This record gives sequence, C-alpha cells and structure tokens, in this order.
Amino acid sequence: MPNPSHYCQFIISMFKEQHLELKDVAILAEIHQAGTCNQNHIAESLNIESAHVSTGCAKLENRNLILRRPSPRSTREILCSLSKEGEKFITRHSKAANKNTP
Repeated sequence: MPNPSHYCQFIISMFKEQHLELKDVAILAEIHQAGTCNQNHIAESLNIESAHVSTGCAKLENRNLILRRPSPRSTREILCSLSKEGEKFITRHSKAANKNTP
C-alpha cells in the first residue's frame, strides 16, 4: 500500500504544476481510467454536476491534457480522452509517486 504522505505529495505536485483544482484532477483520473468516455459518464462516476465536468474538461483541454470531440453517435455527446501531453503528465506523476513509495 502506498505511503499516504507520498501519495499526497503526488496529488499536490499535479495541482501545482498545472494549477489544477481537486475536481480537475478527479476528472483527469477518470478519463485516464476509462480511456475514452463522455462527460455524462464522468459526472456520474464522480457524482458531480455535469456543468462542473464541462468547465473542468474545458480547463484540461486548454492545458492540452485532454481532447474533446463530438461523438459519432450523437451531436450532443462530447467524448473525452487523454491527449499525448495528458498521458505524459499522468505517467510522469505516477512514476514520481511510485519512486517515493517505500
């Protein structure tokens, strides 16, 4: 089990590097876990309002951490996935957390 203080340092480093809020990191983690998903899935999984997901996704997209595109199934549905930069970001912080875990 990871050392909680190291895990907290991992989360804090993500916040500081990209000036993210907790909700943004949760959204990023959910997209990472799901692969490609729509914003409703994120809202339901995290139990947060879809408006907060939308603003969080816009922030993450502006920082080039995720990609958003219309779904081929519905013009109203937006699909989210990690960008190459988002993949690197998650990998970098995951390695740092694992490195600091005894």
